[in-house]
Amino acid sequence: MINEETGEIMREKSSLFPKLARVMGQVSRIPKEGRFRGKMEYDFVRASDLCDAIRPLLAAEGVGLLYSVESVDFPVLPAGGRAATERDGQRCIVTVGITLGDESGETLHAQAIGESIDWGDKGLNKAQTAAVKYWLLKTFLVATGEGDEYAPEEPPSRSVKVRPTTPVHTFSEGERQKLALAQPLLNLTQQEFIQALLDGVQSVTERQAKQILATVQKALDAEVPF
Repeated sequence: MINEETGEIMREKSSLFPKLARVMGQVSRIPKEGRFRGKMEYDFVRASDLCDAIRPLLAAEGVGLLYSVESVDFPVLPAGGRAATERDGQRCIVTVGITLGDESGETLHAQAIGESIDWGDKGLNKAQTAAVKYWLLKTFLVATGEGDEYAPEEPPSRSVKVRPTTPVHTFSEGERQKLALAQPLLNLTQQEFIQALLDGVQSVTERQAKQILATVQKALDAEVPF
């Protein structure tokens, strides 16, 4: 815009940033309603809850959001110095582009990175969700009502009963060769378990070892999968 009196070029005031600031001021705290149950249990903010909270505020301000995938990478990182297997899962790193704009034509472009590990075909979906979710959380300074989720937690003080150690079987070279020969004759679950024994990531007791060796010998004697 040009000032008719002075002829100077006048920079128009931003209309997008004040709208984003109003959204930031209106968004409420979002509690962690999601619950992951597994070896490590923890609470988390569901992406759907976050979108439901921010979407109507952006719409009320006339701000649109466009989203696109800019890059995808599936790095292979073997664990413990060994070759990667299906048990390790598939790691996915995705970079997404997020563009905000309003009726004035002003736009704001940002990038976000998401990462996931999956044992099926949902790795890319999880990484995209993580990227957009944490971009929204950090951009609009959304509180979750919890402390720092990355702060180490003090373990609860409690008395621990020390149980006697069960002897672990050490496979001899001959037994390891027998395990390797029988592995292709077993079903997939058994093959994975035998591989874990051979890799040293799985241990068994003397009693369990006897049962495993008996199963392996049966497979070798039959020479057919069972």
